[in-house]
Amino acid sequence: MDWKHGYFAESGYTYGFYPEVSPARLGWIASLKGLREPGNQFRYIDMGCGQGLGLLILAAAYPDAEFVGIDFMPEHIAHARNLAKRAGLTNVKLIEGDFLALNKDPAALADLGGAGTFDYAVAHGITTWIAPEVREALFGLTAKLLGPGGLFYNSYNTYPGWLAATPFQHLVSQLQSGNTGKGALDGALAITDQLKEAGSALFTLLPSLKDRLEGMKKQDAAYLVQEYNNQFWQPVFCATMLKLAGQHKMAFLASATLPEVFENCMPPALQAIIKAQSDPVLAETVRDLAISQSFRRDIYVKGMAKAWQQEQMNGVGKTRFIAKESTTLPEGDKDFVFNTSFGSITGKREPYLKVLAAFGDNGNTLAQASAACPELNLPTMTQTISLLVTGGWLSVEQPKVNAKAAHKLNIAMAEAVLDGAPYRYLALPRTADAANANDTELMIVALMQRGLKADGKTNELAVQLDAALRRLGRAFLLDGKPVSDPAASLEQAQINVNKFVQTRLPFLKRLGAL
Repeated sequence: MDWKHGYFAESGYTYGFYPEVSPARLGWIASLKGLREPGNQFRYIDMGCGQGLGLLILAAAYPDAEFVGIDFMPEHIAHARNLAKRAGLTNVKLIEGDFLALNKDPAALADLGGAGTFDYAVAHGITTWIAPEVREALFGLTAKLLGPGGLFYNSYNTYPGWLAATPFQHLVSQLQSGNTGKGALDGALAITDQLKEAGSALFTLLPSLKDRLEGMKKQDAAYLVQEYNNQFWQPVFCATMLKLAGQHKMAFLASATLPEVFENCMPPALQAIIKAQSDPVLAETVRDLAISQSFRRDIYVKGMAKAWQQEQMNGVGKTRFIAKESTTLPEGDKDFVFNTSFGSITGKREPYLKVLAAFGDNGNTLAQASAACPELNLPTMTQTISLLVTGGWLSVEQPKVNAKAAHKLNIAMAEAVLDGAPYRYLALPRTADAANANDTELMIVALMQRGLKADGKTNELAVQLDAALRRLGRAFLLDGKPVSDPAASLEQAQINVNKFVQTRLPFLKRLGAL
């Protein structure tokens, strides 16, 4: 087998950020489970960092911590190193490496900083896309690198949720020979469309396949080829991963999907069935069957370093949270709705608004916010907070922030977007995560950093934004159609600038992005 080990490496992965892998989010869940957090001077390794964008955003948010990213695709590491250099990030190391080779080479541990020296390890979305022996090596290497008490995040495709897509992926695999990645995907979509129109029994047996195929037509092609075109694409029942982690001294701690941390978010009848299982691995298997789980975000711990009872209470109470974009509150008198893996959860408007107000735009500790909401006991308060974090209304707040690194990274990304880069995030150092930002918003950030101002009826910032889009062969959209008239295009540029300055800029400044 060649260096790819059956992985589809003909094109690069997407440029994503996943908030669940933030140390702030992982630390909050660890606190809820009674573990001690490592603080802000930690070591963090990303096993399969892809393009490295998410890793660099975290490195910028935690300038006092050390970050390492490993990926076997040279294209990914070259991109990440280039962006890190342009942003001036010095606390991140990016390594082109193969897990099989690294796991067999004792010297590799020293090169990575030494055995047992990492507090966090993450493997986002790779362990059910790689060959079994590569997955074994990844777990073995992670276990060697994690220190006692260290946390390992592992997200992966699971059964039964992926059962319906298995025949489609098999078609992609069959078509792969002699086709590009996109060609194999398109061919499989064409065949399954023909089968559907011809009344194939497949769609009676697997009714959810129809919606999944329709959804694919709207998804990013770069994601789809990485999802379906790998030779060893294989969702698993969670017991496979939990047992593999256990063989390497890592025990299942909790889900990194916050609503799943709280049992009472689920319907009572399902809760009872899960709680009746005495074996933890069997309980997680039953949970996945109950909700038809398709994607798990597991957190494992290498040794349960439990905090004492009062120590845990103090740690949870000292955790800070801050409101995010208030413009996204439910309209009118509507309640909060949280979409979870086990259905929608409704949160009553007034209590949830009261909790949000208790943290506010300036942030607050949980203990101080609880004093403003005496009707909520601690378990209810922590669940309410966690749901608001899931919905994007709250975020864990760092108590002390050095935002300089994040400013430099954001400017580097924004300037790159002016040249056509596909970045769609801005680092938020105060919350150690990122805000979604479209291409025009990032262009406005870059132009503002160059000194252009948004004043006057038709200002130079809007003029330059319009020109930047046209240089890239793009256009503003109005009612879903490209705007071609020059005057109308400039008007749309002005509208975009005004909206950004009035609604997004205050939020981005408040959370330290600019």
